[in-house]
Amino acid sequence: MGLKSPAATAIIGIFLFISVFLLYFFMDSTKWKDYAERLEDQNTQLNETLMLTQEKLDNETSHSASLGTELAATKQTLAGSEASLENCSSELSEREDMLGVCTSRNEELSAFLLETRYELQNLSGELASFQD
Repeated sequence: MGLKSPAATAIIGIFLFISVFLLYFFMDSTKWKDYAERLEDQNTQLNETLMLTQEKLDNETSHSASLGTELAATKQTLAGSEASLENCSSELSEREDMLGVCTSRNEELSAFLLETRYELQNLSGELASFQD
């Protein structure tokens, strides 16, 4: 059975061309549809990752703020400790000065007592010789 007319051949050719084009278009659209689904899945994963990252960032920001508050309190405590230490240092210096004065007086009293002892011994010797 042969083709009877060139018009029928042309129609069959056009039909085959359209069929091949539609098949290619269908396969190509399926490929693009799969690609779009993969992109959508990746987008969903990226959105989930972004939400988790944002949540972690919020937690870290909150933690950082609490650490900042704690640091400020520590600095304030340190400033108070430094002032207290300076006060103690000043008191220690005063007490060292007082100790120096007391040591000096103690040496003076020791010398006076030693001198008084010698005088008493001399007087005791004189008294003993006077009584004899």
